[in-house]
Formats: sequence, C-alpha cells, structure tokens
Amino acid sequence: MSTTARLLAVRPLPKSPWAERLAVVADRLVAEHGVPRLGNFRDPIKEIFYILLSAKTTDAQYRKTHRRLWTKYPGLTELSKARIRDIRKCIESGGLAGKRALHVPQTARILLEKGGTNPAKYLKSLDETATFEFLSALPGLGPKSALYVMMYSLDFDAITVDS
Repeated sequence: MSTTARLLAVRPLPKSPWAERLAVVADRLVAEHGVPRLGNFRDPIKEIFYILLSAKTTDAQYRKTHRRLWTKYPGLTELSKARIRDIRKCIESGGLAGKRALHVPQTARILLEKGGTNPAKYLKSLDETATFEFLSALPGLGPKSALYVMMYSLDFDAITVDS
C-alpha cells in the first residue's frame, strides 16, 4: 500500500495491468525530458510557505509572492513577529491575502514552538504519520498540501494530484 493511501486511509485498488506499462512510459518521459522543475524547495520550511501561498493562484504569481515574502522576512522569527497587515501588503498580489496573512505568522510560530532552532530537522525526524498529522494541522494547510511538502522536500513516497 502506498504512503498516500495509508495516510488518507484509502483502500487500495486491485493491481492494474496498466501499472507496469505506465511505469515504462514514465521512465521514458523522464529519460527524454528530465524531471520537471516546479519551483519547489528541498527546504521543508520554505516549501510549507510555498504551498500555503500557491492555492488558487497562478504559478508565476505565487512564486513572485513567495520570493517577496522571504525577501522581506528572511526567517521564521521575522515571520512569526510580523504584523498581519504588513504580511497582507507583501502577499496581496497572490490573492486570498487576508486569509493567508493570518496563516503565515501562525504557521511560523508553530514551527518555532515545535521545532526550536531547527524546525526542518524536527520535521525530518518524524515518521510519515506524525509528519502528515503535523503538516495537516498547520493553519492553511490540509491533507493535499501536507502530501506536497512530504513529497517535494521530505522524500516521502507520497503523491497528490492538482489541476
């Protein structure tokens, strides 16, 4: 059973005869075109905010918003102490700024409280279930967002689908 199916308590489907064929196709696509770069981060802390800012906006917009946020607030301590209206101004071009401006400092504070001086190391020390539960409980992140962070920056064998 896959990590994603286990974490979401999804009953696995019977093995498809297409699985092996699709694996060959995927391998050929990677060999021909490489692995696509979507701008994601190996650093789980930056990835959390990247995913948080990405919902219901375009790639170009959330990348720009994420860059602007980390330029103005280069660390979790700065983010945790930032005024909501200042964060809102910083990220408003990405959409849903009112809601996200509340989530950003709350998330930063939780990461600092749980992870101390090295929240990335803390996240990397958790098993898949604890990681999923922790990430899913962060303000503005849900199960899909948690799986993205796990997949892109924590090397869990997780997968999720987006439009």
